Amino acid sequence: MSKAKGKDPAVLWYWNDWHGGTVTFTRHLKGCYMDLLYAQFNNGHLSLEEIRTVLGTDFSHWDTLRKKFAQDAAGKFFNEKLDQVKADRKAFSEEQSKKAKKRWGDKNGNAAALPIENENATVNEYLNSKKVSEENISELRTDVIFHERVCMATSISLERMKTLLERFIAEKSVGDELSKPLNDCRSHFVNWVKIEIGKEKKLNPPVVAYKSEKFPSRFDPKFEASIKKDPAKLAAYHKHLEDKGLEPFERNGVVVDWTPKNIKVA
Repeated sequence: MSKAKGKDPAVLWYWNDWHGGTVTFTRHLKGCYMDLLYAQFNNGHLSLEEIRTVLGTDFSHWDTLRKKFAQDAAGKFFNEKLDQVKADRKAFSEEQSKKAKKRWGDKNGNAAALPIENENATVNEYLNSKKVSEENISELRTDVIFHERVCMATSISLERMKTLLERFIAEKSVGDELSKPLNDCRSHFVNWVKIEIGKEKKLNPPVVAYKSEKFPSRFDPKFEASIKKDPAKLAAYHKHLEDKGLEPFERNGVVVDWTPKNIKVA
């Protein structure tokens, strides 16, 4: 049987979950349950009528099987574990496809990422990595002592630190950087914050307050030329002129004077 395009025919079988979850079922009930899982895997969440069709004369067992299914907003039934496993499998397959295309430059999307015999082990590794990442994210968000240390090390407020932490998590969750040991994640975050603060300082230099008495009361080209290397002081000087009711007057695109507002100079 050929594989349908874009359709993944497999999910991992979690034996312990199946055995523990069906230990009180008869073999007949296990078969009914498996038929419903199979139908959900291929057709998505199931309406009650679809369940009735799948079970047929065994629909009388639905009251017992019902506890294995949740209901979505549309009132359809689904097994939560199967939904999650299917979503994880899809995410893993997409990630492997990206890696394969990057490795071989296949733009058609058909590159095989893994030998089949190694696939299950790699899927498990991927899921374990995802679990560690989620645990590390939870620790980073809830470790109050760590938050205080970050604030002390970077001289930022707690609110600012939390905002940066969410940015960090959003950026680093894409790869496997947050699946590393927790202490490595903490150190990475502190260093990342310092780099981000450095970038912000370059883009937004601190505004230095200057007393207006130090500035000429009118526009002085020589004075302006002497402070051009100090952007903050130059901006303060221009603000001082504006406060005096003056505005820049240009000739050929160059400011040649500051004149009273609303007065045109020939």
